[in-house]
Amino acid sequence: MKRLLQTILFLGCVHVWTLAVAMLFRVALYVIEGPFEFDSSLVFDAFCMGLRFDNLMSCVLISIPIVALFVALFFKPNKIVHGAVYWYICIIYSISFFIAAVDIPYFDQFFKHVNASVWNWFDEPSFVLKMVFSEPSYFVYGIAYSIVILGFSLVVKKLKIRFLDSQTGAGVDSIRNGMIVGVSFVLIAFLCVMGIRGRLGQKSPVRIGTAYFCNEPFLNQLGLNPTYVLIRTTASMSKESKQQIHFIDDSTAISYVRNEFGIATDSLLEISPIARYVPSADTIQRKNVVIIMMESMASHFVADTALTPFLNQLIRKSTFFPNGYSAGIHTMNGVYGTLFSFPALMNQHPFKTGDIVTYESWPTVMKQNGYTTFYFTTHDEQFDNIGGYMSANNMEFVYSEKDYPSNEVRSNLGVVDDYMFRFSMPKLTEAAQENKPFFAAFLTASNHAPHIVPEYFTPKQADLRYQVIEYSDYALQLFFEQAKQQPWYNNTIFALVGDHGAANNDYDVSLAYHHVPIIIYDPTNENPRVIPDMAGQIDIFPTVMGILGFPYINNTFGIDLMKEKRQMMFFSSDDAYCCIDSCHYFVCRNEGGESLYAYRTQDSENQIADFQEKASHMKTYAQSMIQAAQYVILQKQAKE
Repeated sequence: MKRLLQTILFLGCVHVWTLAVAMLFRVALYVIEGPFEFDSSLVFDAFCMGLRFDNLMSCVLISIPIVALFVALFFKPNKIVHGAVYWYICIIYSISFFIAAVDIPYFDQFFKHVNASVWNWFDEPSFVLKMVFSEPSYFVYGIAYSIVILGFSLVVKKLKIRFLDSQTGAGVDSIRNGMIVGVSFVLIAFLCVMGIRGRLGQKSPVRIGTAYFCNEPFLNQLGLNPTYVLIRTTASMSKESKQQIHFIDDSTAISYVRNEFGIATDSLLEISPIARYVPSADTIQRKNVVIIMMESMASHFVADTALTPFLNQLIRKSTFFPNGYSAGIHTMNGVYGTLFSFPALMNQHPFKTGDIVTYESWPTVMKQNGYTTFYFTTHDEQFDNIGGYMSANNMEFVYSEKDYPSNEVRSNLGVVDDYMFRFSMPKLTEAAQENKPFFAAFLTASNHAPHIVPEYFTPKQADLRYQVIEYSDYALQLFFEQAKQQPWYNNTIFALVGDHGAANNDYDVSLAYHHVPIIIYDPTNENPRVIPDMAGQIDIFPTVMGILGFPYINNTFGIDLMKEKRQMMFFSSDDAYCCIDSCHYFVCRNEGGESLYAYRTQDSENQIADFQEKASHMKTYAQSMIQAAQYVILQKQAKE
């Protein structure tokens, strides 16, 4: 059908023309913010990333014209419909290009794209307008924008005249032609949806963090489309505002937390109300640090020596914290709690936020001390937006599914654990040969559905769910055996922790899902011990820093477990927050009330009526910690 072809050509030409104009704004941003001394391949990758985000935004905007013009094919050509499509395209794309034009001076001022924070200025519009009109350079952007829009509109008008207004004949006049139009629409709609997703990965569409592909902050942001950033951050701001914690007054929570941390001085308040200076130890050890976050490695799995013989062997040579707890019940919580030492905040997703927050924790502090920083995961690093966060938080090298041979990828969880470990070995050894210590964080995945046991491993268990635990332990054993052969092994501190636990039919808010082993192993330490005090993932950072002895500012919610003691530990389970001490487990649900259990005796009876004062104390502890964490993040005080 000629009309169908003309319609497709019109839409395709508009889409390509849109991408060209959007890329023009990106080139302008690059030129205005220059000069740069970037690797040309990185610049090329940044512009390719930009093409993906521009394509995404154009697919969103052109979706309505696609529907309108395909429906119109079933009727006689209608100039009113064509005119409406033309004006829609001119108006909606003009708005998008206006955002791109405004973004250039905004980026020049703030080194970030226009985002949801601009809506805060609407409270004082007169002030903003005066600021804009008092800056002569802004008129240049206004003139350039006007020229671009005029040119864009003229080209679209010519395309309309050539491909739409020239259409003749009746609408769809047969079943065959109707099927052709229908199939064409489905194909174009599919391409449009894929463009909006921005990537073929099943687990996650593109997000702001997807653009963070290297260690150059400007290039990481160059690929973003300003309209996408504004829409995404606005949506996130609306969603996040509903999920923000409002347990108690911020000042009350902060006062409580400062007292718990023993912060008596106000000298670091300009950084954060929880910041405290940790002086240098008598001896500083510039040892490598390896953090292994073990997927679903619950404490009750480790307690079964048949499932985890190697981990049990390692525990006997390590500093072991049997009462360790994860920040939450998801991998994102485990990575966040372990690497950034901040607690999970109920239903909030720590990585899918409007703004990528930087933290004064593992990657940043280690890089400040001259370490090379690595992050290894078996699967797509963009899942949960973790990859973007790693790059934005000073992880110099992020290795994931994209870096592994395709024949090694077994499922949507990527490669199996031992392949990831084998892949990392030459990377770490090469880094060690540069006379710089390294920090490497690993996230395993084999102990997660879909369960895959590689053919070269022979499990003893009959149940596949336990076979993968056996295999996970075996993969760790292989890693340590290979590491022992490296010259850097004896100069390395290894910390192993479950990213979260696994349900064990204990309580409705499963305690077993939070109970995880925390193991700190130093091959040169001849005094292994068990520390039975309460501990959390968030404590690993300050504890290992205490072993290394570097002076630093602890601006996290973790403590040095070798020198300090927690009276209790707190964590979140989506719509509930919890607290645990040596004998009781307190749970407060958004819906469903509060409970207090004597978990040591596995008692399922709610004892809150008998221990009201104890429950109140535990509730205050958890609320204060979580509320204070929310405050520090919102006030952008997480980084020194």
